[in-house]
Amino acid sequence: MPTGRVVLTLVAGLAFGLAGCARSNQDQVGGESHWLQACSTDAQCGDGGLVCDCGTCTRACADDDACAGGPAAVCADRRSEGLENACSAMPPPTDFGVCLRACSSDADCSGKCVDGGCALAADDGSQDPTGTPGDSALNPSGSCAADGNGGRFGYHSPDASDVYLPDCQRELEREYWRIFLKPDETAYMIPRPDGARGVKRACADPEHALHEALVEYTLCDEAARPAAVNAMDVEDAFALSRLLHADLIFENHPEQGASGFPDDILEACQADEAFRTGPMSDRCDFELEAAASGARSEIGHFHTGAEGDALAAKMNDLYGIRGERFCERAAHSAADKLDAALEIVDRACTIDADCVAVAHSSRCHDRCSAAIAAGGEPDIDAARDLANAMSCTPARAADCPDVVSPPCEGLEPACVDNLCRY
Repeated sequence: MPTGRVVLTLVAGLAFGLAGCARSNQDQVGGESHWLQACSTDAQCGDGGLVCDCGTCTRACADDDACAGGPAAVCADRRSEGLENACSAMPPPTDFGVCLRACSSDADCSGKCVDGGCALAADDGSQDPTGTPGDSALNPSGSCAADGNGGRFGYHSPDASDVYLPDCQRELEREYWRIFLKPDETAYMIPRPDGARGVKRACADPEHALHEALVEYTLCDEAARPAAVNAMDVEDAFALSRLLHADLIFENHPEQGASGFPDDILEACQADEAFRTGPMSDRCDFELEAAASGARSEIGHFHTGAEGDALAAKMNDLYGIRGERFCERAAHSAADKLDAALEIVDRACTIDADCVAVAHSSRCHDRCSAAIAAGGEPDIDAARDLANAMSCTPARAADCPDVVSPPCEGLEPACVDNLCRY
């Protein structure tokens, strides 16, 4: 089990082959990610009226209702002994109340839980006000500011002693896999990388740059050992994270549906009225209520049909997987589905006549044919149908170009060493 507390398992892009929304009133409660983010200066809180007070982007308040609409928050009295110390280096607000993220212990915060609200102590040198480690050398990707402690409401809360290391060189607009540094200076990833397409490819290729490391961390085993997976070298963790993010795409499986992290869905519900009132309206109602109350009555959500289509499309948009990038990833995902079927299809033979050629193609990818044992065609056709439904139909809706697979001339399937090959 990964270090920290995981209360919901959502694996977009793992089980299924696996921000850019225009916003108005950007710094109002619930409409901008600056709200209740860790900070050290007002400039980090945008220009919509939020200030950096007690180490967080916030505003003055008279009661808890003034802090509603986003993550669970309380209107704390900064005159209390605990908060007076925590906010001593910050300018006082007009009112004595200040909105802080609700908490029950330090584990819920990137700093300290004081009188039920998350605040950073001004004289506490162990934690940088931006949420990054005090020693930026611990993060090999750079010194960018972390968004809080890296936890995700409704999914994962890291241990208080673990430090979130954001990837300062990430390709996408947000991170799906997050890296956390433990006190022994080893790292773990949330979600766990077990079974991801990129991991499988690297494990199958002894020449891959990460192959040796993945073997060491037991990620190439049938069942990885948590003690090994959760004790990676930091550099390896970042390399693996980038490998996985290069493949990431959100898709809607015909039976298993689509999923997303609760905090990502909450942001989409808050920022996009069309998404909020569309097929995902019931889920939006749930997430908004959970954020307001700070409690979740349910922990597992997958969405099929129109809901799944809307969710997958929105998550791709939030992560910046759109345009040419989306088209390329959809094609790769379609190809992976055929690859997975070809890996397990029967290839046994005794003579050449036992072998047949099957097209390694879909409506959005093109590869040369493969040789399999006769009778396995229905399995490959089923994989192609899945690729067309999950990957190519959304690609066509996004105006990605169709691909026609040309024949691979001069190749005939043959039985070589009792296996069908070209």
